Amino acid sequence: MKTLSYWLLVLILCASSSTAAPPGAPVDPDEKQWAAAHAKFVEFITPILTEARARLNDPKIQWAMVRNDLLRKHLPDVRLYIRDGAYSGETKIWIVSRDGKIHDLGDGTWVGVGGNQWSAVEKVAAYVRGRKIKVQTPEQAVEVAKLVESLAQSPSFVGMLRLNTRDYTVFDENFLKWMYGGSKDHHWKYTATAKESGGFQVKVEYVGPPASIQQPPTYDVLLDDQNHFTDLRRVR
Repeated sequence: MKTLSYWLLVLILCASSSTAAPPGAPVDPDEKQWAAAHAKFVEFITPILTEARARLNDPKIQWAMVRNDLLRKHLPDVRLYIRDGAYSGETKIWIVSRDGKIHDLGDGTWVGVGGNQWSAVEKVAAYVRGRKIKVQTPEQAVEVAKLVESLAQSPSFVGMLRLNTRDYTVFDENFLKWMYGGSKDHHWKYTATAKESGGFQVKVEYVGPPASIQQPPTYDVLLDDQNHFTDLRRVR
């Protein structure tokens, strides 16, 4: 299981459809369009789930929608969906737009590039690049790094929740508070510094109580000549 993201995500498991509006209630055109986009994704993902369940011998593989504040801020016009279950090289992350277009973001695995000089999540970074996000301050550099992390790590977030709830059947309040409580966010410190060559370097440090953890990453945030995000490279 990949490392969990370092900040609170709000997960909406979408195993069942939402409650229908009462008869005669006014129909929100925006929600009607999103309902059509959602239905298109369900039609798209259903055979993928069927194949994955059989191939991975896991009949409980499911899809989910993931939301968080970074997505609401930077990607308010799209929705993030994932497939849980084992990593096997197939896509696990999709962005769905209001018009029903489905964007493939890969599985979020960091892969060595340039003879392993750095690692990247190329499909995720390419999508974020297309959003033309301005990065002019260290705070904005940290935020865009967290956004890429959030997208890339969303299947792991859902997978860890599935594992520790026994396929969403046992919800231990102590575990949920420890893993997803707001205080956990304070265990990680993100620091960005401008690079002489352009862009920023973002360093992640663990500052919580003693624990056995993986080495936190260090990222290079690359920008174009107009200070738009172009790539996030994990250099350590």
